[in-house]
Amino acid sequence: MKKHVLMVLILAASAASGFAQGFDWQPSPRRPYKAPRNFIGLELGIGRGSHTGSLPYLEVDVPNACCTYESGTSLPMRIALVGESWIAPTRALGFDLSLQLQSVSFAAAQQELPRVGRGPLVTRYELDVKTSYLAIGASVRQRLGSSMVVASAGVRSAFLLSASMTNREVVIGPAEDTFADGQRVLTLPTEGLADAASVFIEPNVSIGYDLPLSVGTYIEPSVNFGYSLSTLSSSHSWKYFWFGLGVRLMKGR
Repeated sequence: MKKHVLMVLILAASAASGFAQGFDWQPSPRRPYKAPRNFIGLELGIGRGSHTGSLPYLEVDVPNACCTYESGTSLPMRIALVGESWIAPTRALGFDLSLQLQSVSFAAAQQELPRVGRGPLVTRYELDVKTSYLAIGASVRQRLGSSMVVASAGVRSAFLLSASMTNREVVIGPAEDTFADGQRVLTLPTEGLADAASVFIEPNVSIGYDLPLSVGTYIEPSVNFGYSLSTLSSSHSWKYFWFGLGVRLMKGR
């Protein structure tokens, strides 16, 4: 009788270990498996960003600002090396090292240029900015109840790797009109994005769902949100908010 009780206790402990972090990785009661507490993997993410600010960029050799950009949109992309350590059956500490790429498009308000004997020429200034960052982040990950849904909240520090910009004036109308050189797009000379902030802080949250693939391996699709706590420009106001989709593939160690 004592042997049977002892065997039941051993099997129960093994089963509990197999369900650690919420995963049913216990092959069978006769093959105890200790679920890993540490995982490492890769994460890919893509989204859409909304940018606001006041960016009065200058043309080279022109003393006055050509325009002030106040709003824009972007396509942020991210590839990351991620890790997590489960400090409790439903809670983990996460870490990530990522390359973040941004392609931002700004547009200033349209303006009308009066002309003698003709209707006004309607133009608009547009700005394209491309940046890349190396980011380091930490997060707390919490499994919700007994489900496989995981909520995460964290913060990243992003360090500037590169920044470039293209500033241009575009003819909006009339449709047949052009600039004096016969073109409808006039690229303005610039000296690059000299005032991009060297570092910015980005709080972020996500909701994901863990899907075990095999013993010790899982995949997690997620919905992610974040914003810039500090400005992206060292000289002017420039903040952004983003949301997107991500997926991570994790392997236990």
